[in-house]
Amino acid sequence: MYFPKEIIKEILDKCGINISYSLLVSCDYNVSKMNGGLYSLLNRIEKNKKILHIGDNYKIDILNAKKNNMDAFWIMSGYDILTASSIAYLVDSAKNLDDRIMVGNFVAEVFNDPFSLNLYRGKMQLNSFHNLSYCFIPITALFLNFILEKSSNYDLILFPSRDGYFLHHLYQLVNADEIIKNRAKGVYIYASRSAVNRASVFNENDIKVVCNKLLEEDKLNIKYYLEMQFLLNVEEELDITIGQAIEQWGESGLWERILFYKSSILEMADKERKKYLNYLEILGINQSNHIAIVDIVTQGTLIYGFSKILGKPVDLLSLGTTAMPNQYIENLKYVNSIFGNIWNNVGGTAYSLSDFSGLQLFLEVIYASLEGQFRGFDEDGQVMTLEYEYNKELVQNVQSEIEMIMRENNYFKELEISKELALAFLRILYSQNSDMNEDMKKRFTFCDPYDGSEKRCNLMERIG
Repeated sequence: MYFPKEIIKEILDKCGINISYSLLVSCDYNVSKMNGGLYSLLNRIEKNKKILHIGDNYKIDILNAKKNNMDAFWIMSGYDILTASSIAYLVDSAKNLDDRIMVGNFVAEVFNDPFSLNLYRGKMQLNSFHNLSYCFIPITALFLNFILEKSSNYDLILFPSRDGYFLHHLYQLVNADEIIKNRAKGVYIYASRSAVNRASVFNENDIKVVCNKLLEEDKLNIKYYLEMQFLLNVEEELDITIGQAIEQWGESGLWERILFYKSSILEMADKERKKYLNYLEILGINQSNHIAIVDIVTQGTLIYGFSKILGKPVDLLSLGTTAMPNQYIENLKYVNSIFGNIWNNVGGTAYSLSDFSGLQLFLEVIYASLEGQFRGFDEDGQVMTLEYEYNKELVQNVQSEIEMIMRENNYFKELEISKELALAFLRILYSQNSDMNEDMKKRFTFCDPYDGSEKRCNLMERIG
């Protein structure tokens, strides 16, 4: 130790250690624990006494003490706790300096108590909103910085409801602190796949594009899907799954029955489009030429829909994409994605290309607003929403914790967070890497009003 005894004593006094004690500081005697000289000195001073040495360096504090006939007790450092824990893989996931700083800040906070995982046999615990929030901080910092880097290319960046809510909030916080002239204006906009889809229908081909989802998921109920998408009353004949319909009528027979409603769909679409255009005009969106939309993972439905409604190309800023190029986006020059395709379609079957394909569903919940799913506009142009289906306490508290931790660690700045680290922290959610009590698990149960096959589910059960 390069501080002499007098300085060390001042430090201990400020820490409230005022009992009687003796100090042996290596620089005062020109010996150290590393070479064993300080232990020999202590043995000479305290002849024939039984000594317990406590320290955090296993080799110097424990092995060397035992070599000098002392008992020793190892207090693990935060780094040692991490490397001995269920999430030791984080060490190898840190690819650069910013990654290592982020892991270090996490360790200093979560493993500050050397006995933090003692009761849990090294298993990370996610039973508090504070600990849970760390799973999402690296991916949030990565995505936010990505959006900020791209912002100078646009006049407007649209953050669609609802999972664009928290990202928009963070984007606005950065803009409030840093006045950068070339940065695009961020706008939170009411949008959903169904509302944008129905407003983007101009002809029969557009109807088929919107309804192609039916051919991708054979368990979807046709009547339920058409009524949710197009706000129609559909005959009971179509109250069956897509698989049953194709088996009964074939694909051509199914399209014949769907297109029976063509005139009603086009009439409805024209009406919905006018209401949407009026809303966009109030926000001043249709006057901008360089627009991007933020999405977590997408096939491109919002980009396709907004491009048709506005009559101009709209770019995508996303964490991941699905099977692009595809019917929605053929030209990838409009696509800016961090992970690229995380799903692909082969012969009509979807294949995962990364486990991010399942973990990204957590972001759709955690980033969400506290209002219900956007359904459309009423006759007076007022926003209509469906009942809120996420756990509000979970969303509100995790968002609050993420923002607080990002502020305390100065993460609202240019960072080089790697994709590997961002995904590694999300993987803490897997049951083999962490424990979560039943009360916290229940908070991940939600209802999807647009899913005709599985309306209620729990994300923790999906990932295992």
